[in-house]
Amino acid sequence: MSNKKQTKKENIFDLSKIVSNTNDIEISGDEVSESSLLVGYEPVDPKEWANLSPRTHIRYLNKDGTMRRGGFVSKIWSKKDLKGNAYILIDLVANYGKNSSKWSISSTKVEKIWRKEGSDYEDVTVNSVPTAAKGVDSQVLKDLGDDIEYCKKSIQHITIEIQKIKNEQTRTLELIKKLHNIR
Repeated sequence: MSNKKQTKKENIFDLSKIVSNTNDIEISGDEVSESSLLVGYEPVDPKEWANLSPRTHIRYLNKDGTMRRGGFVSKIWSKKDLKGNAYILIDLVANYGKNSSKWSISSTKVEKIWRKEGSDYEDVTVNSVPTAAKGVDSQVLKDLGDDIEYCKKSIQHITIEIQKIKNEQTRTLELIKKLHNIR
C-alpha cells in the first residue's frame, strides 16, 4: 500500500462557492471621512437623497458599516413599507454601457451618501462649456449645438413617421381581416 497523502484540489469551476464582492470595504465610522475613496466627493444630506440628479456618481455607507464604491444614479423611487413609512429606492448603474450592472439601494439600509463633486450632468449643455478651458472656437461650439438640434428634430420627425407607418400597417391588417372574414 502507498503512504501517499491525498490532497484535495480546489475545483475552480465550483459555482456554489461564495465569491467575495470587491466593492465591499469594511471601514469604521471614524475612518470614513478620511478615506481615500471619498476624495472629490461631498456628503449629501438625507433630506436631499430624493433630489439627486440622474447620472450623478455616488458612494455610500451601509448601516452595517460596509462602504460601497457605488455607481451612477439612474432613477429614484419613493415607496412605502407595510407600516406606511415612506422610504427611497435609488437605482444605480455601474456605467452607461450596454451590459452594465444595475442594482438598487434603500434609504432604510444606507447610513450616508456622498456625491462626486461636479457630477450633476443635468444642466450641462454644449453652449455652457467654457471655450477658454476647452480651447475650442466658439463658432465650432455653436455649429455643434446647431447640428445637435438638427439631429434631435430629425429623430422626432423619424419617430412620427414610424408611428404613421405602424398605424397604416394596423389599418391595412384590419382591412385584410375584414375582407377575408377573419376575426
